[in-house]
Amino acid sequence: MRADPSSLKILPRYRNLFTRRIASPFTSVVGSTSPPMLMNSDFFSKIPKEKKSGVGKTKYYTIICSKVKKNITEDVERCLKTYNPDQEPECFVQAYYQRMQTNPNLDYDNLLNVCMDFFLAGMETTTTTLRWGTLILAEHIDIQEKIREEIFSVLGADGRPSTSLRNRLPYTNAAIQEIQRYANIIPLNVIHRTVKDTSVESIPIPGDTLVIGHIQHVMAHSPVYKDANEFRPERFLMEDGITPNKEAVEQLCPFSVGKRQCAGEGLAKVELFIGLITLLQNYKVQYP
Repeated sequence: MRADPSSLKILPRYRNLFTRRIASPFTSVVGSTSPPMLMNSDFFSKIPKEKKSGVGKTKYYTIICSKVKKNITEDVERCLKTYNPDQEPECFVQAYYQRMQTNPNLDYDNLLNVCMDFFLAGMETTTTTLRWGTLILAEHIDIQEKIREEIFSVLGADGRPSTSLRNRLPYTNAAIQEIQRYANIIPLNVIHRTVKDTSVESIPIPGDTLVIGHIQHVMAHSPVYKDANEFRPERFLMEDGITPNKEAVEQLCPFSVGKRQCAGEGLAKVELFIGLITLLQNYKVQYP
């Protein structure tokens, strides 16, 4: 789905809601939660009203969410107008719609919710990661230049970045992974629930208990990431500088883990890859 002007107008207001209007220690958790949960009235009844503006945060959020969903619905309908059951689907919407015809567990409402998940999950977290990446690379000019050299050797100054080139840009990939680890913009992620009594080391956890994984602890204190306070992309590569360090990569969990990890992980990885390459092809980032 292509972004249209009406969608772009809503983006800053939606972002403003989480970064300024709902300021709390749980903002990062809220920002990574799916829209159906966020639109739940019980959830929003716990958010205090904003007296100065006279508009409650619940109402403000509901208005923005409704507008986002309206635009997404229009985009979905636009995609379905060109759907041809005798041809290969041209996009996710058409592929999902095709599968709906044979799978009774899939329906139109869920299609809209999945598209909304992609839209929201791939927005704030990706832009925030790129902002942190810009700041970090301005602090580490030598690493920035090394990334740029690799990009120019493969793409040149004007080549169009593509995920098909990922294997030819190992240091760039490692730098993106290190930005995600070092910045760690979402220290907590979606809630899980234990299905039976269990334990972590010697601590018992009863069944039907809500559990939130502490991503910050893994990123900053895992023995796999020695000298974790240093920004060092090489930790994600083996000594040859090309082969991924499997242990370090598997330990990385900016999108959480398990079946309830971030729905926008695949989209976010593509956006980060293309976004960082495009940035460094066109600009040198440094402090004034």
